[in-house]
Amino acid sequence: PQLWNILRGDLSFVGPRPPLRQYTEAHPELYARVLKSRPGVTGLASVTYHKHEAALLARCRSTAETDAVYSRLCVPAKARLDLIYQRHQNMCFDFDIVFQTIGNIFRRG
Repeated sequence: PQLWNILRGDLSFVGPRPPLRQYTEAHPELYARVLKSRPGVTGLASVTYHKHEAALLARCRSTAETDAVYSRLCVPAKARLDLIYQRHQNMCFDFDIVFQTIGNIFRRG
């Protein structure tokens, strides 16, 4: 489905990951700017923040705590990284993010 969305032009390879509506509504000031970019399959926030996010969420003891930590800490941090990407977007940066994503996939697997 993501490849089809890329071919249709709704999604790019690199860009901010599409957020859930609940997070855009909870953080409208951040997402008003982030959502100006076309969403992507991978992005700076995905490759930069995934380990820290996993460590934070692993300490949570309930679904409610996980959601609260994600919304309070992870969402704003990832949105700020998306804004950094937005300001510095170029083809070299995109290639770097794609290669980091591929590396992360093979390191996890």
